[in-house]
Amino acid sequence: MPVVMLLAYAGLAPTRAAAAAPYVVNTNADGAAVPTDCTGSNACTLRDAISLANTAGGTNSITFAATVTSPIVLNAGTLTVAGENLTIHGLASSTTVIDGNNASNVFTISSGATLTLSEATVQHGAATTANGGGFANAGTLNLLDDDVTANSAAASGGGPFCPPICSGSSGGGIASSGTLTLTRTTVSGNAATSDGGGIDITGGTATLVQSSFVQNTANFAAGVFARFGTLTASQDLFDGNAATSWSGALMTEGNSVVVNSTFFNNHSGSTGVYGWGAGVLMIGGSLSLVNDTIVDNTATDTGGGLAVWAGSVASVTNTVISGSSPTNCYSNGVGTFTSSGGNNDDTDNSCLLTASGDRHDADPMADTTVRSNGGPTQTLALMPGSPLIAAGSDAGCTTGAQSLDQRGVTRPQGAHCDIGAFEVSSSATYVTVSQPAAGGPVTITATVLGPSDLSGTPQGSVAFTKNGSPLASQSLSGAGTASMTLTETDAADPTFAAVYTPTNGFFASTGSVDFTPNNGSSTPPPPPPPPPTSPTTSASPTTPETGAAGSELLGFVLICIGGMAVLVGGAAPVARREKAS
Repeated sequence: MPVVMLLAYAGLAPTRAAAAAPYVVNTNADGAAVPTDCTGSNACTLRDAISLANTAGGTNSITFAATVTSPIVLNAGTLTVAGENLTIHGLASSTTVIDGNNASNVFTISSGATLTLSEATVQHGAATTANGGGFANAGTLNLLDDDVTANSAAASGGGPFCPPICSGSSGGGIASSGTLTLTRTTVSGNAATSDGGGIDITGGTATLVQSSFVQNTANFAAGVFARFGTLTASQDLFDGNAATSWSGALMTEGNSVVVNSTFFNNHSGSTGVYGWGAGVLMIGGSLSLVNDTIVDNTATDTGGGLAVWAGSVASVTNTVISGSSPTNCYSNGVGTFTSSGGNNDDTDNSCLLTASGDRHDADPMADTTVRSNGGPTQTLALMPGSPLIAAGSDAGCTTGAQSLDQRGVTRPQGAHCDIGAFEVSSSATYVTVSQPAAGGPVTITATVLGPSDLSGTPQGSVAFTKNGSPLASQSLSGAGTASMTLTETDAADPTFAAVYTPTNGFFASTGSVDFTPNNGSSTPPPPPPPPPTSPTTSASPTTPETGAAGSELLGFVLICIGGMAVLVGGAAPVARREKAS
């Protein structure tokens, strides 16, 4: 009688058939490709491996031996991916470094080819006669957890008044006319003599997710120029990009949607040169801005935050445009140049936003600079008491990509969504008390945690109390904890509490615990549990207690014998505790 057994235990998935072995690069040398070198114990260069993959066609992959830790400096020109689907997986972006030697661009992706590059740095590429210092993409390019830095498109040309058509090179970091996707990738310190210091998009589609565009330079559109095609940007940071003429961060002429992204400290223009739209410049096509933060951008002429070319209209929803100079917004046309979806904050009323929920606060009470507040990109946190908190439209922030803020925090955390790219997060404060020796000192520890799916740690201070009377205030450590020690003489069991006051974009919270002094038989309570994946925003005190033992199904075995099926489950006791709010 045939017997079939399926085993599923603790999330164990069925084993898949092994994929074909990748080509393994085992040297940082470069030179003319010799594909036979990738056999046996021979030295296999990255160029050798790519040549082999191009010849094989189909789907191929390349990895790196753990010993390849020095930069791979190219001396034989660009690395061309042609006629295949190639994945190159580095060891880490700080370890796998591919250097163009400032002599050629680093990668060329031909039409019909696909390159997926992860965990690597591409630097010092130079497009001296064409576009795309780091990457020239006519096919499909996927970048995952990469750094694209210090590349250049440096052909002569350009000039201070050349938009929208210029000579010179474009796309210092990346020039793309095909399909482009960036995920958790940093594009920084790249330069172009014409446009698109970071990226120049001349067609196709571009999707930018959880990526940073920092300190890129160009004649215009220093960060990204979406010249044609379709651009979707979500949870991105544009910081410190500078153009000598128009558009410091993003210039769009195609069809662009930007969601939950921050434009901060970008610059456009120079002495005697028009400098519009340091944050965002729209010169055609369509543009939708949803839940974005456009703050403290500077233009030498006008419209430091958002500038719109005559005849175009930008759609703006749940977005803050603030602190940019000389004005937040500008259009060289006549009449309305923005279409408000409501619930925006334009602090100087230059954007002409008048729909329901639009406001003009003098101070949005945001942080003074971008910081690491959790998530893959730096963000501009809202401070306690900001008028932007819970002032957004839920209809514009609870579906699709709009349902997560720039860090990945679920919206809303409060009564309604916040305006801008940053959603103030819930927190949970836990209090534990220990008294190792009978009659000895008592140590009270407060631990403040944010949502379990957010890497950022709450900062600020906690105020300790005993039976409602103040004890002391302490600043949180980098790990989100604070402690104090005192001598406990009360015979009655006291209640210790900690009230958390945030400074970096979290809601306040309170935790407490009833403590029985150590008379020789009591033991310290267990450490606090982690917060839930979807925390609440309640700030009411809750005393943590050890719950009754329960049980959870840990795994099962499904045995099929003929037409019979037997399910055998395993269980084990699980202790549960309530958490403080």
